[in-house]
Amino acid sequence: MRVFSFPFGKKKVPSPLELRQAQLLEDLTETRRQLAAARCLFQQASDQELVAASVYEINALQARYSYLLHQAKLHEVRRSAWAAS
Repeated sequence: MRVFSFPFGKKKVPSPLELRQAQLLEDLTETRRQLAAARCLFQQASDQELVAASVYEINALQARYSYLLHQAKLHEVRRSAWAAS
């Protein structure tokens, strides 16, 4: 007969709110990284069409970042969690 051992402590399953908060933090971090890269490309661009494309990309990323910040506020993402990421 086989004996199975079970862990003594239960694993904490994150709530849907905690999962959403973690996803928002990840999205905010990634959007900030993309925004920094787009700004770098803009500063190095010399072709007029590349400058225009960079401006559109920066504007789109800023709009996404603003949306994510708004969502983070609605889902009560704390500043301490934001600083940790």
